[in-house]
Amino acid sequence: MRGSVTVGDHLLGSVTVGDHLHGGVTVGDHLLESVTVGDHLQGSVLFGDHLLGSVTVSDHLLGSVTVSDHLLGSVLFGDHLLGSVTVGDHLQGRSVTVGDHLLGSVTVGDHLLGSVTVAEHLHGGVTVGDHLHGGVTVGDHLLGSVTVSDHLLGSVTVGDYFLGSVTVSDHLLGSVTVGDYFLGSVTLPGSVTVGDHLLDSVTVSDHLLGSATVSDHLLGSVTVGDYLLGSVTVGDHLETVTCC
Repeated sequence: MRGSVTVGDHLLGSVTVGDHLHGGVTVGDHLLESVTVGDHLQGSVLFGDHLLGSVTVSDHLLGSVTVSDHLLGSVLFGDHLLGSVTVGDHLQGRSVTVGDHLLGSVTVGDHLLGSVTVAEHLHGGVTVGDHLHGGVTVGDHLLGSVTVSDHLLGSVTVGDYFLGSVTVSDHLLGSVTVGDYFLGSVTLPGSVTVGDHLLDSVTVSDHLLGSATVSDHLLGSVTVGDYLLGSVTVGDHLETVTCC
């Protein structure tokens, strides 16, 4: 298909688009069912406010996906996404899932009540707004950054071979875990576990209510702010530690 698909407001049914769409998909406000787009989409997908169903986009998306505020369902994207994914505020569904080989960025707005999962080989960044009530999981080979705003009530997990930074703002009520061969920095106010071969710095802000653990072969620094109520553990071959 070489044209576009446009659906107006107040859709009470579902939208299904087959493979090899060479245009865009636009869906208006108040969608009460699901949207499914097949493989090899070469345009963009745009959804209006108040989506009460789920969004599924299959493999080989060559455009961007934007979902506006008040999504009450889930969002699932297949492998080989070559564009960006943006989800607005008040995502009250279960999850946002992006498959392998993402060459764009993932942005999720405030008040996410579900989880965010990004599979391996992400070549862009992941940004999650305030008041995340679920977890963030990013697979191996991340070549961008992970940023989570205030009031994270879940955990952040980043796999091996991470070449960017992890930043978590105030009021982290969960944990952060970063796998081996981390080539960026970690900044957060809660607990952190970093695997072997960290080539940059770890900074823990004030009011740490958990522990910080850094494994062997850290070639950067560890800095911990005021009011540490937990412990800091660092493995072998650390060059610099600043605490309290």
